[in-house]
Amino acid sequence: MRLLRWDRQRQAGRVRQQCTRPTDGIQPRDEIEGMLAVQMIAVHNAAMDAMGRAMITGQTFQGREANVNYATKMLRTFTTQTEALKRYRTGGQQKVTVEHVHVSEGAQAIVGAVSTGGRGYGEQRHE
Repeated sequence: MRLLRWDRQRQAGRVRQQCTRPTDGIQPRDEIEGMLAVQMIAVHNAAMDAMGRAMITGQTFQGREANVNYATKMLRTFTTQTEALKRYRTGGQQKVTVEHVHVSEGAQAIVGAVSTGGRGYGEQRHE
């Protein structure tokens, strides 16, 4: 009985290590990012496990195909999670950097935020 408890504790310690090392690399800033980081690690581990099973010598074609398909789904999920983490961190905002601007002779250029005084959506033009 004591041996089983010790083995379970040792196994739980290994699982904690497998989760905390990659989490350090992701560096979650709050609880939401922490939960997403743990999910990302679990999905990545599932994908790598499936790829490992696909490479087993003597694996049938159907077995190899099933494991590769599962790994592919997990890797797509991982990519989606990575994008979700990026969107969460940036607030979903995109930044556009203009590197080159050409202004022809006699033309005018404006540098800065521009807002037009145009009509709003659905407004009628009154003459």
